[in-house]
Amino acid sequence: MNIDLVQKNLTSQSASNQELVERLNKHPQLKTRVEALLNVVENTENHLENANLAEQKVIEEIRQMGQEVLEDWAIQQADRIAQEFRATHPVVKKQGKKKLFWHSTFGKIEVKEQLFLANGHQQRPFSQRASICCRGYSIPLQRVITDFGADNSFGKVDNKLKEHYGISLPTSSIQALTEKHAATIYQQQELKEEIPNKRAENILIVETDGSFVPLVTTTNPNETEETTDRRKNRTVAWKEARLCLAHLQGSCSPLLGGTIGTPQQIGSHLLHTAIEAGLNQGQKVHAVGDGAPWIASQIDKIFGEQASYLIDFSHLCEYLAAAAKVCDSKAPQIWGDIQKNV
Repeated sequence: MNIDLVQKNLTSQSASNQELVERLNKHPQLKTRVEALLNVVENTENHLENANLAEQKVIEEIRQMGQEVLEDWAIQQADRIAQEFRATHPVVKKQGKKKLFWHSTFGKIEVKEQLFLANGHQQRPFSQRASICCRGYSIPLQRVITDFGADNSFGKVDNKLKEHYGISLPTSSIQALTEKHAATIYQQQELKEEIPNKRAENILIVETDGSFVPLVTTTNPNETEETTDRRKNRTVAWKEARLCLAHLQGSCSPLLGGTIGTPQQIGSHLLHTAIEAGLNQGQKVHAVGDGAPWIASQIDKIFGEQASYLIDFSHLCEYLAAAAKVCDSKAPQIWGDIQKNV
């Protein structure tokens, strides 16, 4: 009985192995890549004695395998979807094939897509079903680009992509994708307005400041984007970016907020940031700023009697230096030093 069971298992395993071999034979590129990985495991060429070299070799093989697997998937899906579309839409006419490519974390993926003509309109069933467009970027790749773009200048993201994914992309595309997702996040953001009624623990420290940043726009209505030298058709405008932070006293992890909007808008962001940092009703708030009237106005409006407002020492020294020339024109330095120690 046991011998029969062993023979049955061996037969089943043999059939499964044969099926796997047959499937791999249908995909010669994938089979070649699997064999390359096996060569790494077995170190057939005896040149992978170093662990770092072995790891780098595996990374390269996996990248190539990913690109080839996605292309094989695309080819088979494009053929299958075209057949299904033709079967369910017998009236449509074929309109030839067109190269379709998109960017992924494994590189550029290319496939020839069957086009159809129905009621005078072109139909591209594979693009629609696969949720891709020509020259587009996959969602996983967009996540990578956005992560890198949020932490680095756009010009440096391409080097990050080369190092971690072995791919290269234009800086303009990196910037456009990062700003697109940033705008979406900003539009979906819901700012908290209700201060929780909980027990207050430490003093909450908040700070607000503004800084002018250049905004560059390029426009030329007479030429297409492909033919326009955008360097010759740009305008620079300065706009104040208003930032805020909040953290409990003793915390080294402040929460940040910001906008290029009005003082009222940064006030809403400051309140939201303060609530996220642990603001409670009746809690003491220590606000720091450079003395700008709009900052003091927002602190008073948002926190009322909960907050005290302190001008930071560096800006206070600037104000005292300017006032010293009027308050004591004969010895402004001495007058200023006295005020600092008051």
